[in-house]
Amino acid sequence: MNPFDIIAELRKRGYTQTRLARELETKASCVGNVIHGRHKSLRTAKYVAGLLGKEVDDLWPGKYDYCAKRSTVVTPIELDSVTTVSRPVAAAQGQ
Repeated sequence: MNPFDIIAELRKRGYTQTRLARELETKASCVGNVIHGRHKSLRTAKYVAGLLGKEVDDLWPGKYDYCAKRSTVVTPIELDSVTTVSRPVAAAQGQ
């Protein structure tokens, strides 16, 4: 998906890069760099994808292939679990 389309969709939902950065406790420039594909941050990518109701690979095809088996949709409520889960969701459920 085009970065400008991602930004437009976020704005329709009332989100700016500054608001996302505040919620993710990072800098707005980091959020912008992820949206534009200049940097990788799975945490930020999952959060943005979750807000848009999409998969990470729909927004950034092939960019996050290393995590293809992980759950890629994260809602704001689940954000805390993103920072602590380092294994695929299926493995975590099997415990």
